[in-house]
Amino acid sequence: MCKRELGPDDVRNGTCKRDETKPAQIEYCLKLIAKTLSKQEIKDGKPAFDEDKARVSYECETCGAKGDLESQIKHKPDCKPKAIGSSLKKVCSKSGKFPHATDENK
Repeated sequence: MCKRELGPDDVRNGTCKRDETKPAQIEYCLKLIAKTLSKQEIKDGKPAFDEDKARVSYECETCGAKGDLESQIKHKPDCKPKAIGSSLKKVCSKSGKFPHATDENK
């Protein structure tokens, strides 16, 4: 309800500490970007990749309605999806394409 991104410390007994509602799980599109590390950074165990994350949203292929959560999609009155959720496609909020985990170097 509060639309915050919650970490493990923000959830108590399966509910958000702030508004006491059950949080909805969201998905991310993840792009891994290789970075150059010094010998000391490698010794220290620094990660060799930076992460570029974007939220995944949903779009109806029939009427074009969009939403951050499947349950929030409000189809147009003349839209007749085959079954609930079947005409929805996942879209990366940054690229506008199907979400995926990629390695920039490939």
